[in-house]
Amino acid sequence: MGQRRCVYIVYILIGGFFGGLSRFFLSTWLNRYHLNGFPIGTLAVNCLGAALLGVVLSYGMIVERHLEREALLVIGFLGGMTTFSTYSLDTYNLIQKNKFGHALVYLIGSPIFGIIGFWAVLVLNEGILK
Repeated sequence: MGQRRCVYIVYILIGGFFGGLSRFFLSTWLNRYHLNGFPIGTLAVNCLGAALLGVVLSYGMIVERHLEREALLVIGFLGGMTTFSTYSLDTYNLIQKNKFGHALVYLIGSPIFGIIGFWAVLVLNEGILK
């Protein structure tokens, strides 16, 4: 493995460590508010992650010559912070508890609000940066 590739792996490890911790602490804190079993923590973390991706892209933090930033921020931090596996597990758990309405809102709401958050940041920053 080349030296440059090893550097990327280290950046991904560091970003993933902090992203995973952020996800754990934020979702744990939000899930204390027991919204009738609704996984608000995972929903919030995934939507925040999408919005943060918009911030990273709109401020030009990722450019071809700075692949270390992409490894640290996008692949590492945001990849460690957001998780499709937890999204799947939360949906499954809601269905198992016969909370079909919650499951449907969560299943549809996560990608929709994630995309809206991502798009909103890009649009807002486009106006701010001009």
